[in-house]
Amino acid sequence: MTLSTMVCVIDRGRLQQYAPPLRMYKNPANMFVADFLGNPSMNFLDGHLFKDGTLRFGGMEAQFEVSNAVTLDEQDVVVGIRPEYIRIDQSGTMEGTVSSTLPSGMETTVKLNVNDTPLTAVVFGDQDFPVDKSVKFSFQKAAVLFNRESGQNLAIGTLIQR
Repeated sequence: MTLSTMVCVIDRGRLQQYAPPLRMYKNPANMFVADFLGNPSMNFLDGHLFKDGTLRFGGMEAQFEVSNAVTLDEQDVVVGIRPEYIRIDQSGTMEGTVSSTLPSGMETTVKLNVNDTPLTAVVFGDQDFPVDKSVKFSFQKAAVLFNRESGQNLAIGTLIQR
């Protein structure tokens, strides 16, 4: 029998989520839990999801492919993207300007400005980037869609850049 560590996140005396830490990190119940776990914290971008899966957020556009079994209607959403799921390299399909970097040994935190929208990325390894220079990036792994009003998790999926 394997015992798994369980974590509970409480906000103002109310249980928000009770789950193993990694499951909670990858599939937070709501924006409070998503923001509570991780350093640097998750990027939150206001967006709009269209019926065909097109997602417009932070001056960007991508196709949102749902990975859990839910059906989504057209609605205003908040897009949650973990900083380590933003990959900075020349093969990226999107572009942003570096506004600051913080090398810290095995990783570097990079602040990007994309269409006047701030994004935080984490690059692993001892890399640094010149400030005020343009870089290409892409989204990797999962993004989370949250209901804009309630903050509740609507879906986990992948952002396919155009």
